[in-house]
Amino acid sequence: MKVASLSFSILSLFVGTSVFAAQTEILSCSTKIEFPGVPALETLMQIIDKDGQLVSLVTQAGITREDKADFSEHKIRAALTGEADLSNSTLNQGEKLIAHALTLQSDPVLAGLGKLSFDLTAIRSAKVYVVGDSDNMGLSAIVVASDASGKKLGTFLGGFLVSECK
Repeated sequence: MKVASLSFSILSLFVGTSVFAAQTEILSCSTKIEFPGVPALETLMQIIDKDGQLVSLVTQAGITREDKADFSEHKIRAALTGEADLSNSTLNQGEKLIAHALTLQSDPVLAGLGKLSFDLTAIRSAKVYVVGDSDNMGLSAIVVASDASGKKLGTFLGGFLVSECK
């Protein structure tokens, strides 16, 4: 009986370890999602490599949901200005996210919500992790921004809204 119990314990440890080893966190974004007149919503977005597939884990109000995730890298052109650029069909996904963030930052009502500690116009490359699918509200993506020399400027949640990652 003890041998069977010990075998089960060893097997459980092995299976548990192999499942854990098959998941690697690629990126984590902890932020507060804020809207005027509404309490801030603490949000944790994680990008996980799960058995060779990217997935996202989004935790809000103690509830975690898993969804697909996609990754892409983009060169960012200089002189993005925001709203005027959003109709430009030649923008890549990274440029669209940055132009949208610039637009929100220049909006007098929403400017305080999407405040970032780095200059969006200095971004020359972006790693974009799209969380789930886009819908009629847009999409959610974690953007890792770097300057012309490749130095990381910062990371932010982009898409429908903008919020800096801690």
